[in-house]
Amino acid sequence: MQTSDEVIACRGQAVRGARIEMLDLRARNLGGTRFSDVVFRRVCFSRASLEATSFERIDAIACDLRSANLTQARVLSSVFNGCDMAQIEATGLVVRDTRLQECRLAGANFAGARWTSVTITGGETAYVRMEKALLLACRFEAPRLGGCPLMRAQFKGTFFIECDLRAANLYCANLRGAVFVNTDLSDACFEGADLTGAVFIDCGTDRTDWAEARG
Repeated sequence: MQTSDEVIACRGQAVRGARIEMLDLRARNLGGTRFSDVVFRRVCFSRASLEATSFERIDAIACDLRSANLTQARVLSSVFNGCDMAQIEATGLVVRDTRLQECRLAGANFAGARWTSVTITGGETAYVRMEKALLLACRFEAPRLGGCPLMRAQFKGTFFIECDLRAANLYCANLRGAVFVNTDLSDACFEGADLTGAVFIDCGTDRTDWAEARG
């Protein structure tokens, strides 16, 4: 696809096997479109309407999704590399078997999301919002920083099941009522975090820092 108009013309339809590069789709409506086996490279989706859109086997490289609306969207078996997802509205987002590599997620709203086998590597993840989300077998990594930076993140009522949060920095995070089951919290930092009503079941907590955690 060579032009923005070609992409917009497919709104609500299936788009398969396309290569979409360096197009400006900001603030455009692509809700309900079904993308599969598509490569996105340096595409601007900033403030775009992507509600209920499906992304399956997607390779997204250096795309701009700032403040895009992905409410009730689905992302399956995809890779996002170096994408800016700051401030996206993605409540109820379903993500499975997907990697987010060096992506900016600061301030993104994933409340009520359902993530399975998702790996977040590097990038900017402070202030992310995931209240009442379900995270199953998810990994949060930041090799250069020693642990994923989740400072002041909102995880109120979130379920972490068989997740990997080793060395994660959860400084002053809101974890009220969160539930951790069989999750590795070794070397994680919970300094100043709100753990009121949080539940930990069969979790690894070797060298975990609980300094000044509340609850």
